[in-house]
Amino acid sequence: MKVIILAAGRGRRIEPFLGDAPKCMLPFQDSTLLKRQIDQLKAKGFDLNSIFIVAGYKHQKIEKNHGNILLNDKYDVTDNAYSLGLALSKIKNDEDVLVIDGDLVFDARIIDEVLKCEKDNVLVVKTTEYLDEDATGVSIDNMNKVIAIGKYLKRTPFIYTSIMKIGKGSIDIIAQELLRPQYHKTWYTVPLNKLIQNGKLEFFGLCSSEEYKWCEIDTIGDYFRALKLFGVKGPKPTILIIGASGFLGSGIYRKLSNMYPVVGTCHASEDFPQLIHLDITDKDQVNKVISLVNPDIVIHTAAIADPDECEEKKEICWKVNFEGTRNIAEACRSLKKRLIFISTDYVFDGRANHLYRENDERKPVNFYGLTKMKAEDEVKKIDDYLIIRLPKLYGCN
Repeated sequence: MKVIILAAGRGRRIEPFLGDAPKCMLPFQDSTLLKRQIDQLKAKGFDLNSIFIVAGYKHQKIEKNHGNILLNDKYDVTDNAYSLGLALSKIKNDEDVLVIDGDLVFDARIIDEVLKCEKDNVLVVKTTEYLDEDATGVSIDNMNKVIAIGKYLKRTPFIYTSIMKIGKGSIDIIAQELLRPQYHKTWYTVPLNKLIQNGKLEFFGLCSSEEYKWCEIDTIGDYFRALKLFGVKGPKPTILIIGASGFLGSGIYRKLSNMYPVVGTCHASEDFPQLIHLDITDKDQVNKVISLVNPDIVIHTAAIADPDECEEKKEICWKVNFEGTRNIAEACRSLKKRLIFISTDYVFDGRANHLYRENDERKPVNFYGLTKMKAEDEVKKIDDYLIIRLPKLYGCN
């Protein structure tokens, strides 16, 4: 059996942990995703000459350490349907093929399940109670025959693991379909679904054991879920910046990303795919994100910082500036995290005849200053904190 690892992607959503390396080179357990997969395959008896890697972005970094590279030089304008079609068209169709996405972390025993399966064409699936927007669902009948596969399937208990076996007799028909121009910019599951729906191809679902762990890494949140799932320590020190899409937060995020592993959050993640969505007024969500990322330091920059807006929208300002900060402070206290809180000089009335010191009496003269003063009091309840009071900020936004 041959193996194709699809590893042409860039991984924009996890770039803070990649530097200028491709997605498959993401660090994991003193190794990388790609090397981990290759080591697992070798341990199962696969020869290096039988493993083919489809590379694209920064392919030179892969070629230094791994042979049998199939180059997708159109990686920036195509998706994995083209990568897989390209690979299938270039290898001999004299053996079955195991296909694995290069952004997967999985228990090696899943490979054993595939090798033991007697069916020619197999999709490895897991049972799940929830399919998020990125997940690919699989519909299977009571004979384990695949009826449909696609991201549009959200009411099925089966999620596709991005691991499949293609029988040697199906290689040519799949390659020809995947290389059709209309599929160049989509996932290989789209043309695969068409072949299944039209009755031109038969696939069976192999439901992997619940005991065998598996995780696909597309986002920073996925990365930390995988680290936690497999009990692996992440890169240290990790800094979590809450409010990394804001004026100040984005500047801190850019600066620190050049020196440390940094994770950022924002309220509207669809505009910033590299950041984790977080509503700081949701206490459970705050606890979940800080626990998931498990940072050494939390920098809290999120706030409604316009004094006039705070006067007009006092209720929402209080929820964000005070209650949101309280949620973060309580989570940091519970999880024993250092918290750096960005406050403001608006906690003072500005009437002192000297430069203000940190212990001077606070006398806010507007609602914004009041919310930040009360937020400071919550931060002071934890053991390890730093409060930074900034004056008005200037710069390009």
